[in-house]
Amino acid sequence: MIALGLWLAGCTRPCASQTTWRDADGDGWGDPNTTADACGERQDAVDRAGDCDDADPSRHPEAPERCDGVDEDCDGNVDDDPVPTRYVDADDDGFGDPTRPLPGCDAWGVEDATDCDDADPLVNPSTSWYEDLDGDGFGAVLLGEGCERVAPGAVRVGGDCDDVDPERYPSAPERCDGVDQDCVEEPESTQTWAVADASVRVPLTVRATAGGTLPMAVDVDLVSLLAPLGLEPDPTTAVRVFVQDCGGPLGERELPSQWSDGVRGVFEAGPGTDPWDDGAGAVVALWDLDGVAATVEPWPSGPVALALYVGGASAPAPFVSDVEVSADRLAAGGLVARFDADAGGLLDTLRLDGGPVVASQADAAKGNGVATPSGPLSAQDVAGSLVVLDDGPVTAAVVGSAQLENPSGALDVTSTWRVFAGRPELLLRARHVARDGVAIRGTEDRTEAMRPFQALGPSGGDCVGDPGLAWADVSTATDGFTWSWAVPPAWVNFLGCQGAETWSSGNDLAEGAPGQGATGHVPAGTPIADGPLLVLLPHGPGGPDVVEVAREAWRTLPEVDVGAPAWRTPW
Repeated sequence: MIALGLWLAGCTRPCASQTTWRDADGDGWGDPNTTADACGERQDAVDRAGDCDDADPSRHPEAPERCDGVDEDCDGNVDDDPVPTRYVDADDDGFGDPTRPLPGCDAWGVEDATDCDDADPLVNPSTSWYEDLDGDGFGAVLLGEGCERVAPGAVRVGGDCDDVDPERYPSAPERCDGVDQDCVEEPESTQTWAVADASVRVPLTVRATAGGTLPMAVDVDLVSLLAPLGLEPDPTTAVRVFVQDCGGPLGERELPSQWSDGVRGVFEAGPGTDPWDDGAGAVVALWDLDGVAATVEPWPSGPVALALYVGGASAPAPFVSDVEVSADRLAAGGLVARFDADAGGLLDTLRLDGGPVVASQADAAKGNGVATPSGPLSAQDVAGSLVVLDDGPVTAAVVGSAQLENPSGALDVTSTWRVFAGRPELLLRARHVARDGVAIRGTEDRTEAMRPFQALGPSGGDCVGDPGLAWADVSTATDGFTWSWAVPPAWVNFLGCQGAETWSSGNDLAEGAPGQGATGHVPAGTPIADGPLLVLLPHGPGGPDVVEVAREAWRTLPEVDVGAPAWRTPW
């Protein structure tokens, strides 16, 4: 008995078999990689493992998943089944669609699920409803808030400054009438809308030479202007130009203008091959305040604020024009030009005020082409074609085309003729292109063998050329014509007279400067004359004044600065 009692007194009772795990962060879940003895007295031991981060008490198998790029519930997936659930917010108003819960943390999801119309950002539990007495879509008096319309006719947008006038509301087109249409109290300026129903207004600032009467031209892309409104141009799209001098002496008035597709770069040199029906073209406008475009009026001195309007149902203001056009005839400002398809589509006769013929390319001895080792390639020696390019009350144009060839090569010649209302000048854009390659031969250098323009003057006329290559004039005692390059070719080594004829030699070749040798070959497709711009001025009895007009007129075109467009429909 004594021996047995001694054994019991020295014995330690065995504990139950149980594994525990260390819980360093105190979240009730242990680190599965760190076990602890259940018979010990450790305060950080727990009987369940599964903690994936034993240093962060917010991460364990029972933790709610949050949208933070961290796996809070230790299931191996990041941002799955977040708490609270997120919902689709299609209209991005901060309220989610309760019928479209998201399984994860989509960037477009929100926790609020109380949206009542997830396709309209203006409709949600926070929507304000306003009384709209004039039916313009804007209200003044707040009626209440919520998803449902609180009263018949209530609207969701406030800010109306006059709820009995449907033409006054925020973003309304401001008119030049002393009334605050857009509910922004500020002085009326050049930003008023002369055409209230137009879709787009583009500010233009025109700077013309003092006393200048030349037309204004600006290239316009209607597609890019209308695209922000979800619109596309069509043949009925109105394009108009207005003076924008609200509060000033000029006020707001419409100028004679014309939109033409396919004629970009009216006063620029170049191929003149703008495609038709692409919504891009040019607007030409005249300074005219009396409604008679057939008379020439000078631009005001200093910058003039204009605006280009696109769209709208109102009709342009009528004006009187003297422009006439057919495939073989142009008339304006007292001049009449006729063209001959059987002579390469060139100018056949040019008259002023019913007088005699003062200029003719068709009757010139040669020129209007190039000289080659096999003889001249002259446009007046072959049949061509004539078509109307631009038909309008402000400006009109005819294009003559011809194909020339001989054993030395082939040449395509295109002559684009243009007139403007009230003006007696005839403009020519001459383009000569080597079709199959062409050999050119001059007596001294090949530049003299390239003649983009040559014409016979009036019968019995005397020809005078400017030594500075600026102009030439052929006149009798009663009639004549003066001409010059408004935009000359890159190289010109002659502009003057030869008997009763007047002509210019020049070209746009990279290696076409005078002194390049008497002969040379131009590869196929190379422009020899790449659309330089020439102006012809028929006149009565000659003199220094006439020459000065022709010399300077088309070198002082109005400069046009185009401003940022404004759209009538709010964004």
